[in-house]
Amino acid sequence: MAFEHMVGVVNRLMHRYETVGGVVRGLESIGCLTKAQTFLLLLRIYWRGGMYHMVFEAFEQMGCYGFSPNTFARNVIMDVLFKIGRVDVAIKVLKETQLPNFLTFNIALCNLYCLSKVGRYDDALDVFLYNDMLDRGFTPDKYSFVGLLSGLCGARRIDEAVNVYHGIIMNFPGQDAHIQTVITDGLIKAGKFYRAIRVFRKAVVEKYPLDAVSYTVAIRGLVKSGRTGDASTLYNQMKEASISPNAHTYNVMLYVFHRERDLKMVIQLLQEMIDARIELSCNNYIRLCNFLCRSHNSDSAVNLSIKMRDLRLIPAKAMRVPLSEEHVQGLKVDNESYLLLKDYLGNDLFVGTSGSEDLSDVAASVG
Repeated sequence: MAFEHMVGVVNRLMHRYETVGGVVRGLESIGCLTKAQTFLLLLRIYWRGGMYHMVFEAFEQMGCYGFSPNTFARNVIMDVLFKIGRVDVAIKVLKETQLPNFLTFNIALCNLYCLSKVGRYDDALDVFLYNDMLDRGFTPDKYSFVGLLSGLCGARRIDEAVNVYHGIIMNFPGQDAHIQTVITDGLIKAGKFYRAIRVFRKAVVEKYPLDAVSYTVAIRGLVKSGRTGDASTLYNQMKEASISPNAHTYNVMLYVFHRERDLKMVIQLLQEMIDARIELSCNNYIRLCNFLCRSHNSDSAVNLSIKMRDLRLIPAKAMRVPLSEEHVQGLKVDNESYLLLKDYLGNDLFVGTSGSEDLSDVAASVG
């Protein structure tokens, strides 16, 4: 509450005085002594407010008043330098910080991860920092682990990523399922499908914590590598482990069973999605239309599609796709089913589409 109050005070002073020096004089006019904590407070306010030019001015004024910036001040400057693209200067500040703390390492690792995602940094500094962090007795948090693993995979430093992952599991037991998701997803995005599945299968054998998201990511990797049969097996193992599928799991498995032309499993999944009130993805809805138009004895699946429509489990944009007569020739269904298909089912939009495009909904779930 005290900090939020000071944010309001500083904002009012900013409107009046515009510069950091003016704000300091304004604070003095209301009885605030100018000391190191004054500048640290201003740094924190400007940092949190994204006013980066004011951060630099406050840092400079701090020196002008004879105060030496402490580790917190250097952390703030380093973070801002990273964010505005002054990477070399940020790293220089990092290396010259004599008493780095947990926040120092966390800021550096998170920023290096963000840079690696856009291909702007692929040096080995992140692993060095991670090891230095451990040597100094700091325990990384989940965000540090995630940032490091994602960054290494994004930079295609696969062996390092896997080694760091194993080190995390060995030295910091009790990690949640998100760590498994991150390493599996990172390896898949780097095109290392088989490596990803090996890592995931070991996690299953070792009984590491896993959830629907981690399983779905692994299933997606199997599908993208063309191993749809293995994807079905892993899906069954997931259910045997009493892990309930989520919307993305159901939709990726529908994709699998459509490709395998397994009408029985398509019907089973549609029924499960109805029971769980899970929406069919737009891609899968149109794929289902094409599948039904090529299947015999598909009355049950058509009726389930009607039920999903009635329950509003079909995206509105998919329902607006028109259908021509040729798409329902050969279907022996009742009039309502025929009209549903004629009015709402789409053209054959999925002939020739790529697996990566079809699985875009699942990719979005892990960001």
